Amino acid sequence: MGGNNEMSNLEVAHHVCDSMDKLYPKTQSFSKLIQFVADRSGHDWRYAMNIKKIKQQLHWQPQEIFCQGLERTIQFYMLIPPQDAQPIIRSIITMNIPTVCSPTEP
Repeated sequence: MGGNNEMSNLEVAHHVCDSMDKLYPKTQSFSKLIQFVADRSGHDWRYAMNIKKIKQQLHWQPQEIFCQGLERTIQFYMLIPPQDAQPIIRSIITMNIPTVCSPTEP
């Protein structure tokens, strides 16, 4: 389902990084890990879903805003023990980024 939150892939990546920064603070932002690669044929620049039909026919409404749902999803995946996680999640869980020394640091 959609949630009327059309945004570019880069915006989604920044939301993920912002959530990781908030939930798992490090001395540098997770956004520093975003890398740009050569574009490829068929690459999606954004994802958007029209939820008009499901709203009209089933009276469905999103129950959560995007950023809150994203944070809950990140928290779920970060609870997976590294040895049980898929390789991509394992690499995120075990990232070698120094932790924040003081809560007052940006």
